[in-house]
Amino acid sequence: MHAITLAAGQDWDLLERQQAGDQHAGEQLVAGCLRAAQKLASTRATTAFDREEALAVAVAAFWAALSALDPHALRRKKIPVWSAVKSTVNRDLTAARYAAHHCLSAPIGAIQMVNQMLREADNDVDAAWLLFVERYNERLSRTAFYDLARHMIGGVQHVEDMTTIVQDAGDPTAQTCVDQDRTAAVQAAVAELDARQAQVIAARFGLAGTEPLTDTHTAKTLGLTRRQVGIARGAALDKLKVRLADVAA
Repeated sequence: MHAITLAAGQDWDLLERQQAGDQHAGEQLVAGCLRAAQKLASTRATTAFDREEALAVAVAAFWAALSALDPHALRRKKIPVWSAVKSTVNRDLTAARYAAHHCLSAPIGAIQMVNQMLREADNDVDAAWLLFVERYNERLSRTAFYDLARHMIGGVQHVEDMTTIVQDAGDPTAQTCVDQDRTAAVQAAVAELDARQAQVIAARFGLAGTEPLTDTHTAKTLGLTRRQVGIARGAALDKLKVRLADVAA
């Protein structure tokens, strides 16, 4: 495939046609964004993750991201297609480079498999691992899978004990087994988080007395993307781990 230059606004037309099933329009759209993809891929390429692999990941991520775009909204807001997908492409490139540096035999395939498992498991790494083992018969080690999955969702995954403590603090039925000091400590620690992190933790674990939500439902409730929820949740639980170290002990 060779890079081409698109006229102003042509990318929105091509996106609309591609989503209507026009494969050639999609190929033109990729070709029109190919130079930008090559440039981004080259910044992620290393000895262990060469430019050809990086570009393949970038193009695959570009294709995958197109289905979530609204061409009419992009046109209305005057947002180029590449700008709309760049962060997704960059995320997958970063994860693929990580995979390559950790001696995974097929970084591109590994990224695709792990990403698919995370999507099916709603970013629950434990559930994603079980799906992965069942479907692919452990083509990655458990450690490699968890490291890569955590890297891909953009935040440090929760420690099981910390998750239990936070869940118990929001579950009235569990508080017969959780002393009031622990509950108060969790509430105080959550109050010290930034606004988004506190909202995500409250919704995700039902701290306001509501039913705990999945990442997907939390994202819809708060008007965020699922990735933003994953990042906020991971960062928040990482902070809570430090703040509540004595409670977890």
